[in-house]
Amino acid sequence: MRLEKYFCQIVAELPSEPIIRDFDVMFNPKYEVDVLRIMCSVAKTVPFSLIWPGRCEDGKLIYAEESYKDYKIFDIDKYDITCII
Repeated sequence: MRLEKYFCQIVAELPSEPIIRDFDVMFNPKYEVDVLRIMCSVAKTVPFSLIWPGRCEDGKLIYAEESYKDYKIFDIDKYDITCII
């Protein structure tokens, strides 16, 4: 997938240290990507912050509801991120 490459290019064109939101399209199950891994990888090159489009519970970031195909749970400990609630 070229999703990471294109996301990096887009973020690099934004003003310094932007805050990203409304990136829900990246969770499309057809893409079969680890969205959080992509975000972490790109942030090492081009610093930015995210407004998470889901919730944070018990050390996990949750996107969507269980009944949806794009439902995902990310264990925060497995990523190099800082969550501010």
